[in-house]
Amino acid sequence: MKELEEIVQAFHAIDAAERHYREVLRKHLKAKTVQQVDVSKALNRTREMIRRDAMTEEERAELRQADADRKRQKRATDAR
Repeated sequence: MKELEEIVQAFHAIDAAERHYREVLRKHLKAKTVQQVDVSKALNRTREMIRRDAMTEEERAELRQADADRKRQKRATDAR
């Protein structure tokens, strides 16, 4: 069971690291100490990915809801 516990701890460390990355990213983008384009190039991620990474959990939830609503509306329109 020691091996399983090690795996679980490593998995939780990923989550903590992602939260920390997003907090640091948000802080520096807001303070304008870095530019989104520079972060995008340094991490080899699109600017849209960086923008989403910098969102708060509430903003991400709103975006997911808006995407779901848009998809639902498109399916309803396509079904006609």
